[in-house]
Amino acid sequence: MESVGQYTIYDPEQRMKIIRKNLEKELNQVSKQRQEDDNKISQHNSVGGGDSTMQYVEEMKEKAKALEREVENFTGEHFTPVYRSLFHQAEQYQLKLDEMDITGREDIRRQRKGILDMLNEVTEKLNKKTHADGKPCPDCELQKI
Repeated sequence: MESVGQYTIYDPEQRMKIIRKNLEKELNQVSKQRQEDDNKISQHNSVGGGDSTMQYVEEMKEKAKALEREVENFTGEHFTPVYRSLFHQAEQYQLKLDEMDITGREDIRRQRKGILDMLNEVTEKLNKKTHADGKPCPDCELQKI
């Protein structure tokens, strides 16, 4: 966008470059975080349980609580970058917990289930904050594609 006098001329190509740059930056951050989390999962699974798995479950619980606080403070409209980021984080945490090998560890299984329930509540709260009935609108469904 360039300025002419007191007016700013809108340049759609420049705007798209800025949007792509910002999205690329966000995607790189998410990718880096996911890779770090995947490495932690593989380390914990290769150890075969024990204290490291319990530590990982505790880390995921803290991340879920932090996400819950972020959702509590969220005051935006649906399908904004912040909304998508929060929703995506919840989904990623759920997937990471699902990937854990907890064979024979009832105590860890119960904790993991509790965290998954918390994450489900977080996504429901997020949907209720952006949609009165808590369900995505047709526009959201179309934008997911």
